[in-house]
Amino acid sequence: MSVGVLLMTHEAVGQALISAARHVMPQLPLRVAAVEVPPQADPEVMRSLTAHHARELDQGEGVLILADLYGATPCNIGLSLGALGVHLRCVSGCSSWRGRNSSARTSTCRRNCRWAR
Repeated sequence: MSVGVLLMTHEAVGQALISAARHVMPQLPLRVAAVEVPPQADPEVMRSLTAHHARELDQGEGVLILADLYGATPCNIGLSLGALGVHLRCVSGCSSWRGRNSSARTSTCRRNCRWAR
């Protein structure tokens, strides 16, 4: 068993992050998927789609949701999956871990981690 990783991002961010990871490490050690939320998306439809992806990724150890921006729609959808029975942790700020102040951003991500059963 292992943890699945689900990237919850705005449009075009999640797949780009997965592509960059596969460029460096062609065979990723964990199951990874991305759900990209378009600007005009219906949050309820996206929540249903995301729950489906999360359940496919969960192999008994839960799902780590990496969201691009705390408080934005993709992150809020990810956090809401706990109410649907998805065993998860959610970390936000995952697309901004570069450049100056990266340690401050990492600390923010740790503070924004949520646990849901």
